[in-house]
Amino acid sequence: EKLKQAGANELLTYSFVHGDLMRNTGTDPDKWAYHLRNAISPDLQYYRTSLTPSLLAKVSPNIKAHAGDESNEFAIYEIGKAHVKGEMEPGDNNLPKQMTRLALVFASDSKSSKKYGVSAYYQAKKYLDTITDGQAEYLPLDTNEYPITSSYQIGRSAVVMVNEQMLGVVGEYNQKTKKSLKLPEFCAGFELDLDLLKINIKPKTYQPLSVFPGTKQDITFEVDTAITWGQLEQLLHAELAVAKAELGYNYTLSPLDIFKEDESSDKRVSFRIEFTRNDKTIKTDEVNNLLQNLAKALHENIGAKRI
Repeated sequence: EKLKQAGANELLTYSFVHGDLMRNTGTDPDKWAYHLRNAISPDLQYYRTSLTPSLLAKVSPNIKAHAGDESNEFAIYEIGKAHVKGEMEPGDNNLPKQMTRLALVFASDSKSSKKYGVSAYYQAKKYLDTITDGQAEYLPLDTNEYPITSSYQIGRSAVVMVNEQMLGVVGEYNQKTKKSLKLPEFCAGFELDLDLLKINIKPKTYQPLSVFPGTKQDITFEVDTAITWGQLEQLLHAELAVAKAELGYNYTLSPLDIFKEDESSDKRVSFRIEFTRNDKTIKTDEVNNLLQNLAKALHENIGAKRI
């Protein structure tokens, strides 16, 4: 319902796929997929290990069908089953595990995508944040070994975590997948284990806004270029969560800027933090102490210098 309300379109595709579709999206069907000896068609010989390839196969025909339209973009999604060879149901029944998956793909032609000004990853992430109520955390994807990750581009994709449970992957697709399926450059999506999502998502809770004025502070760190923005954000969230739990500070952390001089081995990353308390107005010295503690923690963990 949330995805439909966000403008996405639901598809229903075959649970059986051609081996070439799996190979074109980076999955070896002989290693990961169950082969059907009595397939109803030569094009439907393997039980799919992921929903994403089935959706990606529908992108190019739909983009081509609407070529020349004022707005040629769409989001498509599917809820269905996937099986991976070796994954078995618990117990002694010796049955393959049925995994309920949710996959979404957002695609736009070169003309329509100009209005976004950012990579397609963020458009897919918007839909994902809608169904996770903003509870998801994102860690860099570092492997294409598994079928659910095989079509995604390392460096432009992330592992999706909710309540410290890994649910799936979100990101843009690698060049092999794009070339094989003739995908537009602006194309991204995600795939999740729907059962794990239902178990780990927390119900919404209302937190009243503070009647006391808050304060916004910008903070900049100089770090080695090997340190990712995600690492910095994670550390900041961890330290701010402690301040919230122990001292009662509510906070909102937002990215502000990234700057790197030519030939430099360091970069500067800036964040904006808004602090509030529900019981009183925050004083300047309190905020300064908080920022000093943040700077100390990041310096000890990753050698970051506050600028």
